[in-house]
Amino acid sequence: MNPRVVIAAAACLVAGIGGAFAWREASARRAWERERPELPAPVGARVPGLDERLAGCAARFAAYPPDEVALEEFARVCHANGQLEPALAGYRALARLQPRDGRWPYMMAVIHAGFGRLGEAVPCLLDATALAPDHLPGWLRLGAARLKADDIAGATAAYEEALARAPEHPFALVGLARCALREERWTTARGLLQRAVAADPRMAPALHLLATVHERLGNLEAAAAVLARADAAAMEFEPPDPWTDELYLVCHDIYRLRVVAAAALAAGRVDRALDACARALELAPEDARVHWQYGLALLDARRTGEARVHLERAVELDPEDDKALVDLIGLLRQTGDTVAMAERQSAYQRRFGGPPP
Repeated sequence: MNPRVVIAAAACLVAGIGGAFAWREASARRAWERERPELPAPVGARVPGLDERLAGCAARFAAYPPDEVALEEFARVCHANGQLEPALAGYRALARLQPRDGRWPYMMAVIHAGFGRLGEAVPCLLDATALAPDHLPGWLRLGAARLKADDIAGATAAYEEALARAPEHPFALVGLARCALREERWTTARGLLQRAVAADPRMAPALHLLATVHERLGNLEAAAAVLARADAAAMEFEPPDPWTDELYLVCHDIYRLRVVAAAALAAGRVDRALDACARALELAPEDARVHWQYGLALLDARRTGEARVHLERAVELDPEDDKALVDLIGLLRQTGDTVAMAERQSAYQRRFGGPPP
């Protein structure tokens, strides 16, 4: 073959490959411009540091190819601070950029389910469980979403997948019991709920459901006994979820952090409550409510010396808050500091016109 022809053909091939690459690159740039998350409206000093953090992330992923670390931070920070539509846009972009990572469809499902958009949540959960079948909360959320959509067979299958990976998991057992209750299979539901309560006696929802089942089966004495146990159990709480549990660590909203801390204390997760309070205190070191809540969490952790410091600071920052002063008096009584307790009781009477409760 003529060498000139070979050289010309090779040149055409190289040019064609280069052109195809340039076209794909341009197409990817245009796609990124369309799907790039937009900054949410600024919130100002109400949520300290949030606007600046999100703007910094957006600057880092503005160009193509995007900085995927910055994009992940942006999506998670938006999610943690209630900016859910920008968070969804971020997770959607991450799902396209990292199509083998089950976290992103899962996080999208969490937001969709929170809005009650089950038609959008279920496909995301199906993707998430296919990509990350060992992430147990994915199966639990899929079961819950399908149950709400009256897909009893689909919900049952999801909860059974969870149990296959974590036998006697109390949340999966309660989910299966709810499926049985929908079909009025009372004895099956009773057995599942008894197993759930044996696995975790704190689960008040399981106890309340079990009491209802006993009533329907005519065992009023057993129903009363279970209800008595339910009154002493923890409030309803979510199962541990490594993909969402740490969102509060990137939260800038003091109110949201206080809600996380309160829920954690109610569920007996003192370490989580302490972390949420520490994060809130980092953002708002002069907030009396944060010091008060931190003091209560430290009391639960039996760290009375540190608890006293924060309760005293709460009283100092907001002398009109009788709750903090009452809790401080209780701590002083508990630790036997009668002199300080008497001083605080006198201060309470002077300020609020009567003895502390």
